[in-house]
Amino acid sequence: MNPAAERDRAGNLPEVRRAVLYGPGRGGKSATLAAWAGMFGAPAALAASRTVELQAAALPSAVASGDGFEYLTVPADAQRSALHLLTTPGRLSCSEERRLLLRGADAVVFTADSRGWRQDANLILLDELGAELAAAGPGDRAALLLQYNHRDDPEALPLAELEALLNPVGWPSVPTVATTGEGLPDLLALLLARLR
Repeated sequence: MNPAAERDRAGNLPEVRRAVLYGPGRGGKSATLAAWAGMFGAPAALAASRTVELQAAALPSAVASGDGFEYLTVPADAQRSALHLLTTPGRLSCSEERRLLLRGADAVVFTADSRGWRQDANLILLDELGAELAAAGPGDRAALLLQYNHRDDPEALPLAELEALLNPVGWPSVPTVATTGEGLPDLLALLLARLR
């Protein structure tokens, strides 16, 4: 059952918040989502166009994927709110899909690929994200976070260099290795804190 549709004991529907993982293809968005799903009892592998019901105690959540994006729904605050996590397609040709998935987002996690040779893709999608957020107007402000993924790769740039290149605004940032889960609990905790 979808936690967004479950009422609490007083009969109130929980608040539903939405966060979007945005960034270049093969940067770690799906691996991040899969690792977070694993934290809540889902299988670590997400497969296209299939839904997996989670069986974790008190965490009636679902993982699904299809049409170039994936999502995970988890209770975020003792069943008083639910958090929908979505990934965007990373292919540069999918800008319209990314724009639609951003609509109404409460938070955006830009999943940057730390490897030097991926910085052009990071910058293209950061520029696109900035344009989309500016077009949304001041009344639609999402919390922004930066995830520096692939930190275990020998070609990963130093964090200081990535911060200067990708984060001149100073968004909160977390280094991660999505395939091992390193840094992902911290990233999720930061995301939840920004949504409060």
